[in-house]
Amino acid sequence: MKSKRDEVYGNNLIFFFYIIIGILFNFLLYLIATSVPQVNGYYNRGLVALFILLSLFFSFFFSLKLNKTLSINLNIFILLLIFLNFLSFNVQKESYIKNNLVQKKILSNFLELSNQKINLDKNNIILALVPTYNDKNYNDELIFSEETGDIGNFFKIKYSKNITAIRIYNDSNCQNIFNLSQNKLVAKQPPLSRKINEFSNRLIIENVKNKNIYVYIYNKVFFKFSHDNSINKKNLSDNIKCSIY
Repeated sequence: MKSKRDEVYGNNLIFFFYIIIGILFNFLLYLIATSVPQVNGYYNRGLVALFILLSLFFSFFFSLKLNKTLSINLNIFILLLIFLNFLSFNVQKESYIKNNLVQKKILSNFLELSNQKINLDKNNIILALVPTYNDKNYNDELIFSEETGDIGNFFKIKYSKNITAIRIYNDSNCQNIFNLSQNKLVAKQPPLSRKINEFSNRLIIENVKNKNIYVYIYNKVFFKFSHDNSINKKNLSDNIKCSIY
């Protein structure tokens, strides 16, 4: 007749088997979606299920019948792993709290620099050059997420529904930041797929005619977009030291 301990251990083995199946299915989902698991940045949250399964995976080892020395060493290792994971989680939490404060600073700075230059009765487009991470970036915690259009929603909610904010990105070459050609505005943008790491130039405004467009550079300047590329490049170069040529 099996002892109570043997029955519990047997049930734990079955439970452990289901955990392994769960971990394999988690990776299978990424494979089917042709996606890439990511432990940093916005998509870190997509691994929550895997992190929970891994926690259960390591907790199983507490129930193993091991000699005393090995059991103590294993328990210390698992507890250390849990402690480090908790510290990492806490740092990321604090980083996101700081990002929220940075968002408020960006809005305050925007209001200060724009100084009522915008007619809120009309639709306006803001090309916003703002920081991607805070000054103590830990695990790529974004101030504004590119995937969900955070910056556009942020300005609509916090400032005006007649504001459409489009994120632009710094570059050593002013022309790569944004460039006007045949009334179409092209700008440096992040990749649409996580399998690609390089930025590329993409169309952000189909037709700039009769549109109220402004450029906002955090902690630097706010100016009216010009249909003359040379004027735009000069303004960019004066404020972020990018190359005109």
